[in-house]
Amino acid sequence: MNPLYLTIAGLLFLLFWMGVDFYPLKRPLLAGKMMFFTGEDEDIRIAGASQGNGKDAGADERSATDFFRQHTVGNIQTAIQLGNCLARLFCGRYRQLEQTLPQQLAQQLAVLDSYVVNRVIQNLPNSLIAQTVLSNFYNVVCQDSEVLYQAVRDPVSFSLYLLRDRRTPPTESYGEVFASLCGCPQRQEIVLMADEEYRSFYEQCELLVSGFSFRENV
Repeated sequence: MNPLYLTIAGLLFLLFWMGVDFYPLKRPLLAGKMMFFTGEDEDIRIAGASQGNGKDAGADERSATDFFRQHTVGNIQTAIQLGNCLARLFCGRYRQLEQTLPQQLAQQLAVLDSYVVNRVIQNLPNSLIAQTVLSNFYNVVCQDSEVLYQAVRDPVSFSLYLLRDRRTPPTESYGEVFASLCGCPQRQEIVLMADEEYRSFYEQCELLVSGFSFRENV
């Protein structure tokens, strides 16, 4: 089936059955909420967001209207393309890592790189666009490698990186969090390697995102 239809169907499911609330991404995501995939479901969660017991029909209608508005002006289609490109960049980077590093380190760096993707999209115009990018990103990663997809679905690692970013100022670097996750917090070469990976991959993703334009204030 066409990935575009799968993505749109998944988004409609989220909109109508999960009651997803959208918020402007021009506010920093890391100030309170961040989107990421949990290891349990194939949908996007928002860390720190409360889940109501009842559905708000008005919110569902507004969400559906927003979705079709964004689709009409081409933002959804552009977001799908961006998610695809980010996934290809990500998978290509992982294949480079696994050729030179032990599997545990390569997979943990993949988790860090997937967190980079979550951070880079925080400046997109709104959360619907960001959710579409992430949804297609993970769909393409899953199609490329089920093993890699399962490896980057770990919510524990995401939570530790998120906790790091929510501290003001941060008390440790991404490399220090990474080294702790790998069970070698004292190995400075591992810390430096992960810090460099974060910096380098962030720059690559940021450059890629800058090549896509979205209609704002739609």
